[in-house]
Amino acid sequence: MLAGFSHETNTYCPDGTSLDEFVRWRGSRITEEAIGTATVWGGFVDRAADLGLDAVAVYTADAVPSGTIDASAWSTMRAELLESIVAAEPFDAVALNLHGAAVADGCDDVEGDLCTAVREVAGTRPVGAVFDLHGNLTQAMCDALDLVLPYHEYPHTDTRERGTELVDLLARRVADMPRPAVYLASVPMLLPVTRTTDGPGAAANEVCARVEARPGVIDCTLLHGFPYADLPFANASVVCTAIDDFTARAGAEYVAKWLWFHRDDFMTTTFGPDAAVAEARRQFAERGGPVVVHETDDNPGGGAPGDGTALLRSLIDAELPAGSACFGFVHDPETAAAAHAAGVGEYLAVRLGARSDGRHGTPIIAEAEVRALSDGRWILKALGAGARTNLREMACLRIGGVDVIVSSRRQQTFDDGCFEIHGIDIEERDIVALKSSNHFRAYYAPLATAIVTSDAGGLTSERLDAFPRVRDRRNLWPLA
Repeated sequence: MLAGFSHETNTYCPDGTSLDEFVRWRGSRITEEAIGTATVWGGFVDRAADLGLDAVAVYTADAVPSGTIDASAWSTMRAELLESIVAAEPFDAVALNLHGAAVADGCDDVEGDLCTAVREVAGTRPVGAVFDLHGNLTQAMCDALDLVLPYHEYPHTDTRERGTELVDLLARRVADMPRPAVYLASVPMLLPVTRTTDGPGAAANEVCARVEARPGVIDCTLLHGFPYADLPFANASVVCTAIDDFTARAGAEYVAKWLWFHRDDFMTTTFGPDAAVAEARRQFAERGGPVVVHETDDNPGGGAPGDGTALLRSLIDAELPAGSACFGFVHDPETAAAAHAAGVGEYLAVRLGARSDGRHGTPIIAEAEVRALSDGRWILKALGAGARTNLREMACLRIGGVDVIVSSRRQQTFDDGCFEIHGIDIEERDIVALKSSNHFRAYYAPLATAIVTSDAGGLTSERLDAFPRVRDRRNLWPLA
């Protein structure tokens, strides 16, 4: 039995998340979209087929990270998921694809509530879940599950592998493996954006790997947590799954102590937008291009609106040579529609971006040339490779020297698909600017001559002291 629910809730977003913002799929639609993809669902479906298992996908609901979920929306999806599982009886085990940082009005711990409810339906049958590395894991989640397998990597390049591993372990659990012990060690830290490809994130994963090599340990993972949630359990944590309580606790607490001892290694340094553009130009002069500048504070992948203009304005004000820089992308359905109405080659007066709130700059008011138009569809190449994306009407506008991609739907930039469908070869550009905190690295890191981080203090800023902890009064590093 396969089911899922995914939402990363940024409680600092001013607007809630309604039911209409979720994509809800049932049955064969889930399986058809998953086959062969580098996703958790791809791992579930393809591994089950390899093992000759009859894996029935019943329900999934997913939305781009955003504000607190409406109470009625959560009630509806919770009921739909549970009813789908009950309707698919009989089954031997349940594999869940979850995030771990969902929050609804009236329910702070959405996944804890859901896992507990699924356990009640499943009874003694095995239930396991894959979680996002940025989940704020709780004891309620761990108590309800036989197996807890969060991603190890950020960018999340191991999602398929974790889905595959969960299917393998559930199959063993159904056959003869005793129920493992799951131990959660919370760490009083709010981790800023931390990649695992190098630096302290990679070092932490090496420590987890050493624990996993111990006899009796099934999995040990450091969850970075999601700091953009004002909740009394939003923090970094370590979860260890092992053959007994002692082994699980020893593994989790060992890594937790290591993390606390090395906490200062996780501090980050970023540039303001003007300084980021200046640094990108300096790097280009020294190394050539493309130099990537990423706007970490307006990352739709963490709940930001994706319509911020701070970095784009700095690029335009820099008066770069025409076509030397490209920006992917600004979420602005009205401007995208106006460009489609005007047509390629036409000029139009635009009021671009900064429509959502007062935290992400002011609109770009300028004359823009419509360079290209598209339907916003492409196949992901790196993170989630093989999965389809659809951002609906998109346009490429030239404003000053910058080619700006405008989208009708909100999403962070994963690869060069948004540029490619508009005829832009990023390897021919001096500067490539985009909105993402870290996932872009899965595609861009091998191509970029340098990567520069821009942070203007938006809803996903790495300056965590800018987010008031009203409901959470704990002394958390680095705030304490």
